[in-house]
Order: sequence, then structure tokens, then C-alpha cells
Amino acid sequence: MERDRKRTAQTLERLRRGRQTTLPTAEAPQRSPAGPPVAGLERLLRSSLGKDAWADYHLVGPVSEQQLREDTAMWFPEAPEYVERVALLRDERPDLFPGSPVTGQDLLGRLQRSRLLQRAVDEARAFVEAAERTLRVERADLIVLADLHVAELDAQMQRPLVPEDRRQDLERAAAFPLKVWRARVERIQAVRRDNERKQNALEGARGGWSPDSDEGEVPGPIVRPPPPPAGRRRRPR
Repeated sequence: MERDRKRTAQTLERLRRGRQTTLPTAEAPQRSPAGPPVAGLERLLRSSLGKDAWADYHLVGPVSEQQLREDTAMWFPEAPEYVERVALLRDERPDLFPGSPVTGQDLLGRLQRSRLLQRAVDEARAFVEAAERTLRVERADLIVLADLHVAELDAQMQRPLVPEDRRQDLERAAAFPLKVWRARVERIQAVRRDNERKQNALEGARGGWSPDSDEGEVPGPIVRPPPPPAGRRRRPR
């Protein structure tokens, strides 16, 4: 078991070298194959992002695009100091506003909530950016782990000495994963073949192609292929 863990960690180290990863690699064998714990995210979704929590934040409901544009335009760089001065004037000279039920503290309370909302927006944006980065990394890690297992099945089926009943058993047991795996490999190989064709066309174009030439079309852009599935690659038939 320990030998298997070390061999898997070395393989994952090779596959994810130079990348951020949550997988147990040779450099970080203490990481769990199950990935980081989910308790923190569940607690976040339940206590901070749930409907009850939203009620505590007193966030407004849907707002039209027109109102958003108009309300955004109402704010200006000097607005905080402007509000503070109005609040001070309201409290120091109530005689100037005999019919107003609004106090200076009311204005300052709203200004404080405005500042807290801005901070919440900034923190939330930073959190969302980090969460999106983590999501992409962990999705890739997940596919790498799944690929290792399907690649092993695919490799077994390619061995010439595998009995036919064993081959059929593998095909039945892993029909869907193998189907997806093979389709992904074929797509990657197709992109590579297309890139090679375009590269050859570009090199030929440098040798004498011009916009007025009728000897062929302008080659299309070279597309970067998606990363290959982890594990053994199947040769094109």
C-alpha cells in the first residue's frame, strides 16, 4: 500500500509539475486523495450565503438596469465628506431644519453601512476570484485522478496477452468511462493533426503565398489543444 501511494504521488507530481494542485504529490504526500475538507464550504453556504443570512444583510431585491445606472451616478468622490458635513450641520443647527425628522446620526449611520457594504463587495470579489481559481484547479485535479484509473483499464485492454473474457469484462464494467476517455483522446489527437496541417500550410505560405495567389486559402489559426488525459495515451488507429 505504501509503495502504491509513493508511486501514485510520483505520477501525480509528474502530471501536475509546475502547477498549483491539491493532489498528494511527491513534494506534498500528506495531502488526502479526497481533497481539501468540505466542512468550511458547507458552513459558508449555510451560514453566510444562505437565504436566512441574506435577510440579516438587508440586501435589496432585483433592480432595473436603468435604476442601477442612475443610482450609481448619484455617488461622487466627495460624497462621504459631504454627508458628514450635512450631518454635523443638522445636529448643530436643528433650527435650520425644523420640519425634518432625520438626525445627523441617521445620516452617519447610513454612511457607515455604505462603507461596510463597499468593504463587503471588495472582500466578496476577492473571495470569488480565489474560489474560481480553486474551482478550476480542483476540477483539473479531479479529472487527473479519474484519468489515472481509466488509463490503467485502457492499458490493460491494449495488452496482447489479456484473455478475451477479461477484455470483455473490462469493457462491460467500464463502458461509459472508457467511451468518454477514448472520445477525449480522439478530440485531442484531431486538434493536434489540424494544428500540424495549419503549421505546414503557414510554412508553405512563407515560401511564396500572397493574398492575390489562387493556390490555396489562408491557413486558419493554430488552436492550442486541451491537456491530454492523464496516464497512457492510446495510439491513433
